Amino acid sequence: ILVVDDDASVGALIQKVLRRDGHDAHHALSPAEAEQHCAAWHHRVDVIVVDVVMPDENGHELAARLARRCPGSRIVMMSGYDDWRVRRIGGEVVDAPFLAKPFDPATLAALVEDLLAPPVEAEQ
Repeated sequence: ILVVDDDASVGALIQKVLRRDGHDAHHALSPAEAEQHCAAWHHRVDVIVVDVVMPDENGHELAARLARRCPGSRIVMMSGYDDWRVRRIGGEVVDAPFLAKPFDPATLAALVEDLLAPPVEAEQ
């Protein structure tokens, strides 16, 4: 799991929560660092959690680019701003679950588990 957040303390806390739950989680402080992680892992990242508002780049644009570079990754957008405002920031809008900061660890854990669960086959 890759967490992209320019706030070191927030990213470290999310990483700690995910690791506590048994996930291999890493934190990138910038879009460039996130892309380096993606390349180093040979474009295989199960979940990418991206902060929408960062100083270097719009999180939607970064998430869209990382989704193309790491096909099969599931994207989660997060922000301390409300969902309506964040979705109007311009650039590409990524169709992904949204976590409003602050969120509790149980909410994050449940979302990640949902995203990592194998798809349920429809009954025929």
